[in-house]
Amino acid sequence: MFGMQLIPSLRMELIMPMTMFPAVEELLEETEYQKALQYVAGRKDMDRYQSIVDFLFSELMGGKWRAACLRYYDGNGCLLKDDPRVTPDMLAEWEKQICTALKVAWNDMNEERTRSWKSFRKRWQLRLAA
Repeated sequence: MFGMQLIPSLRMELIMPMTMFPAVEELLEETEYQKALQYVAGRKDMDRYQSIVDFLFSELMGGKWRAACLRYYDGNGCLLKDDPRVTPDMLAEWEKQICTALKVAWNDMNEERTRSWKSFRKRWQLRLAA
């Protein structure tokens, strides 16, 4: 794995040859989406995660998935792709949801909305429900 500093306090791991969420990583190649994420998540502890994608997945999906990610980091869990609870349909849906979150973050930044993860997450959930 190759880690690279993109924006202070944000890291992206480039995983070859396959990533779980290629559309998410493609969006994150654009500096504007990185800035948007930093805008809405600036107060979150992103350093506890090994990558931006891990941060997004864990903090957006929350609950058991955040716990599973942290267990994996501690050496007590498996990769998401190896988790027997996870189906290809779930991965596809999560990828769409995370891409939507990045677009909501971009809108929040451009509209200079409140820099609150809680408010951002609520707008993201409303967008998903629409």
